[in-house]
Amino acid sequence: MPGKQEWIWVAIIAAIAVVVRVIYWLESGDDPLRGELVLDSLVYHRMATEIAKEAFWGTEVFFRAPLFPYLLAFTYKLAGIQQIAIALVNLLMGIATAALAYLTSRRWLSEKGARIVGIVTALYPTLYFFEFEIMPTALEVFTFTLTLYLFSLYDRDRNQKHLFWGGIALGFAALARPTILTFAVALIIWLRTKHQSSGWIVTWQKYSLILLGMAIVILPCTIRNYAVGHEVVLISSQGGVNFYMGNNKDADGQTAAFPSVGGRLNKYQDHVSSDSKALAEDDARRNLTASEVSSYWRTKGTDFITSNPLSALWLSLKKIYLVFCGEELFNNEDPLSGRRYALLYSIFIWSFGLRFPYGLLAPLFLLGTVLVLRRKNKPWLPLLFVYSQVITVALFFVSSRYRQPLIPAMIIIVTAGLFELRELMTRLSVKQLAPYGVALLVLLLALNPPVTIASTQNRSMYYTLLGNVLSNQSKDDLAVAELTNAVAIDDQNMLAFQSLGKVYGKTGKYDLAIETLKKAEALNPDYADVTVMLARVNYDKHDYPAALQYIRKTHLENASPASLYMGLWVGAWSAASIGEATEAKQLLNHILELNPRDKDAKAMLDSLGVK
Repeated sequence: MPGKQEWIWVAIIAAIAVVVRVIYWLESGDDPLRGELVLDSLVYHRMATEIAKEAFWGTEVFFRAPLFPYLLAFTYKLAGIQQIAIALVNLLMGIATAALAYLTSRRWLSEKGARIVGIVTALYPTLYFFEFEIMPTALEVFTFTLTLYLFSLYDRDRNQKHLFWGGIALGFAALARPTILTFAVALIIWLRTKHQSSGWIVTWQKYSLILLGMAIVILPCTIRNYAVGHEVVLISSQGGVNFYMGNNKDADGQTAAFPSVGGRLNKYQDHVSSDSKALAEDDARRNLTASEVSSYWRTKGTDFITSNPLSALWLSLKKIYLVFCGEELFNNEDPLSGRRYALLYSIFIWSFGLRFPYGLLAPLFLLGTVLVLRRKNKPWLPLLFVYSQVITVALFFVSSRYRQPLIPAMIIIVTAGLFELRELMTRLSVKQLAPYGVALLVLLLALNPPVTIASTQNRSMYYTLLGNVLSNQSKDDLAVAELTNAVAIDDQNMLAFQSLGKVYGKTGKYDLAIETLKKAEALNPDYADVTVMLARVNYDKHDYPAALQYIRKTHLENASPASLYMGLWVGAWSAASIGEATEAKQLLNHILELNPRDKDAKAMLDSLGVK
């Protein structure tokens, strides 16, 4: 247990973490994305609402890791569906992470070094940036760091109970993000280094305690998946899909893109889950189970690797580079966006010249890896943790969000490396130290290149998302600016053109809306939502024949639920406006099939003289 002095510093570090987070909360109130439920966060919200209100155990095999939806549901149960509640929970986990980083580092650092680790973790800007999102990032960082802390206790005192509790924590971390399971394998190496003189039997005995702890947490999830899906899925079935997204002929190592098949969305409206299942079943020409869908996409990813070994190797090396690249990589969010709203945050993160702080942390970590291996007390545990996760992330795709769980452990290695370097400076000449200086300079230049690394598609999609949110907030001028930026970055972004056209239509700029939507249609002629939007704009323009023509030519069954409903109404209004009563009746009856309680559809049928 920590001593009195350590508890004092835990309190100090926690206080620092609280202060920066409260200041960021107060300063960033104008951020239009804060608290917005969009894309992944909306999916998690829907999952949590179902758990809290309808079916605690759910009805399907988990596609996504389940711990965060259940944490979110538990929060909803206690505090109601209030986003401030989960934000508070995320902040508490962020504060605890800083304290755990301090306590963990005491195994390999002096008290002074551990304080540095704790304070830097508390102040690290992207950690608390992601804590304000309705996303599992804060939970992942916390559970990963807790796991590292518990195993560090065993590393210090060889008390076997810490292996068991470390296994428990690792199990929860896997339920938050299954990629940590590679660290479970790396722990075999770590235990072997601890018990070299005792033989493999002792190593496996110790490791069995870890497996027992993991099994206690993970097996209930596996049993639950079998109960609802009648198939064995350890935690979730998303792995195969993610593997394919990171390993195919169009993959760039960071773009999480998946082809859309239109309106076949599941009850959570999870685009990736629905489309991966629909495409796999279309190819197989039969219904597939969750594990079969995952296996289908994993096989396609593996086929790419085996058929294009050199391209796959280059892609893997690129992804490893992206893990350490200083630039903040987009994935529906831009950590640098906080600079617009929060002065203190902008002091701790910037992108001009050196990409601070990650553009300094990553080079120092790589140099620190070499330096700490000179030590007698080598920090194998944090090293194995980081590098096992680097390999895992590189198997899929990279973004700033996925790098966050590595940061506390990286800070430990950086601090240990700097202390080692300081000690070397007392013993070595300038000439002997020069290779370290040159290595650091090369790493700084290589990992902070003077070009943009973030993918064009991801950057454009971020501004598309921002524009949509601003439009929903009735800030249409700002929305047009962001969406114009999106199409300027990527003129192949069909969704950006669609959103921009929608805003133009909303503000009465019908001709500009039609021109913009036609650009979206040209990029994907089969995307029903765009055709429906073209029909809507023409209807608002009072060009009813053109509106009806768009409804006639689109395949409404492929539209999203909202677009399907709107398309049926636009078609009915347009048909009625030009005297096509029979067609209007057909469309209204379709609306009533979808929603028998729609009083407006019944009233319109009555007004058309339909009995």
